[in-house]
Amino acid sequence: MAAELKKITVTDKANGTRVDKFLAEHFQLSRSKIQNLFAKGSVRCNGELIKPSHQVTIAEEISVELEEVQTPSLELKPLELTLDILFEDPHVLVINKPAGLVIHPAAGHSDDTLVNALVHHSSVFAMRANSERPGIVHRLDKETSGVLVIGKTDEAIESLSAQFKNRSVGRYYEAICVRTPRPPEGEIVSFLARHPVNRKKMASLKDLKGQILRLESAQASLGKFAATQYKILSSTKKHSLVELKLRTGRTHQIRVHLSEAGHPVFGDTLYGFKGDREVRSILGERFLLHARELTFAHPSTNERLRFEVPWPKADAQFIKELGFVR
Repeated sequence: MAAELKKITVTDKANGTRVDKFLAEHFQLSRSKIQNLFAKGSVRCNGELIKPSHQVTIAEEISVELEEVQTPSLELKPLELTLDILFEDPHVLVINKPAGLVIHPAAGHSDDTLVNALVHHSSVFAMRANSERPGIVHRLDKETSGVLVIGKTDEAIESLSAQFKNRSVGRYYEAICVRTPRPPEGEIVSFLARHPVNRKKMASLKDLKGQILRLESAQASLGKFAATQYKILSSTKKHSLVELKLRTGRTHQIRVHLSEAGHPVFGDTLYGFKGDREVRSILGERFLLHARELTFAHPSTNERLRFEVPWPKADAQFIKELGFVR
């Protein structure tokens, strides 16, 4: 769906108001929707990208690209789907998400998502169906498999969201990437923002010399700091099996960091993988990225919970055929 550009001229009534609050009131959008617009780089003041904290002044022109921000249907259609449940109690649900499953309704996926399956799974989620994403506190890309936690109460959602925000959640992924990163262990850091040309992609911000901004203390108002720790587990002549620990959890973080380092995730054509026809016929849209492990504090008991799942069987077999022995 094409984005629609909306322009607003600031009047004296709104003078001095934070722009995120100004837009939320003007368009009647939720805070998460407004945050998403800024994360996508869809908000400008007099043609320049701005931060949510920007205070508007009289006669400024605020332009917003409204994409997929229409008021969602309050009725989420239940989807009968067998969930691979790792843990469930009255507070949280932990699942092993299969590759190919979209997390929440969006353009092209209105009733075949995890959220729709949650509404079918429990009346708890059905009661929260007036929310766009009932229980969702973090995401995995459609083609990424692995551990996902969902909140079942307001208190659980608040607790889990805070843990993700303050980076106290432990997240380990595995990926097959092209070639072998050097050194074999390290950390990739940058500031991620929406790609300036391809709006489906993310990219790291660069300085005036074209170098990626990497210092966490850098003044990079348009991007969000992202840090990915990596370790090579095994390598062949053409590929590597990599363990990745997230210090932050930005959109497409692992995919961008590996791609910009010259080692795109196997099968990830959006970020530079160039496979032959045979590979594409086997993988389809799938790329080899797996959320292996998730650790967090239980929202009610504060007990530290840890969940780990292996690669899906089909992926594990394909990885074995690439020459990796686990």
